[in-house]
Formats: sequence, C-alpha cells, structure tokens
Amino acid sequence: MKNKLLFGFVVLLCACTNSGGTWQHYRLSALTEAEERGMTIYLHFFQAENKICEKQKSELEGLIKEKAFEKVGAYRVAWGTEKALQNFYKVTEPCALLILKGDQLKTRITSDVGPELLKMALKQGL
Repeated sequence: MKNKLLFGFVVLLCACTNSGGTWQHYRLSALTEAEERGMTIYLHFFQAENKICEKQKSELEGLIKEKAFEKVGAYRVAWGTEKALQNFYKVTEPCALLILKGDQLKTRITSDVGPELLKMALKQGL
C-alpha cells in the first residue's frame, strides 16, 4: 500500500486506480518519471474546438477508464503549448495520439480511426 501511494505521488499525473485511468494535463516532470519507470504513456495533442480532437477526446476518455489501462500515464497536451515536445516527436498537426512504452514510441495515430482501432492502438503500449 505504501509503495502504491508513493508511486502515485511521484508520477503525479498517472491514474493508478482499480477502475482504470483518467486523462491529465501534461507536465514534463510526470512524463520524465513515467519514462524512467518504463511505463506506458499516452500523449494526446489536443486542440480545443477541433471536431476530430473533440471526438477523439470523448472516445479516449471512455477507453482509458477500463481496468486494462489503470497504470498508464495518460496526458493531454494543449496544441501549441509544448513546441519542444511537438518537435521532438515530429507532431505537425493537432489531434495526434502518441503511444509510448518508456521512452520508445510504439505507435502514432494522426486521424479519426474510431473507438475499436483506438483501443487496439492503446493496447500496443501495454
């Protein structure tokens, strides 16, 4: 129990619950810690009022609540606010979803693919 509390505190933005995870706003310190621990990380580059991003957001929020994703660091990155991160991962358009295991990029989604393909992609990082 003590380790679980410490883990949740250190990662800060990782949702480690019994019912699945939640999306959190991106912070470099949380991402760095998750990478060092070899955790699965989801980065969603979100642009407000973009219909595709809004649809993805809704689908992703539903999927991440599943128990399979309870120990995933899921971060929403506001489009244009983290230029260095966008450049590092070569993200050129909003609504991109990157799935990483530690610091290794497993897959990238850059279009509206629907909930079933999103779920398959999310599982690639587990």
